Amino acid sequence: MNTYDIQVQGMNCDHCASKVKAALNPLTDKVVVDLETKLVKVESDRSVAEFLTALDKAGYPGVQQVAP
Repeated sequence: MNTYDIQVQGMNCDHCASKVKAALNPLTDKVVVDLETKLVKVESDRSVAEFLTALDKAGYPGVQQVAP
């Protein structure tokens, strides 16, 4: 199981956060959206590229955050 932190662009309100979560839920049920930091944490065996593609399709481009 992999854990990814993804910075989401354009996520500014609760409605946006709901759309982001809805875009990612088909890929995994382990999605945590933090509207304040604009970060999404997901756990899955899928690749981060699949999550980034789903976000792009939903209109919320994302960038994987890499721990230092």
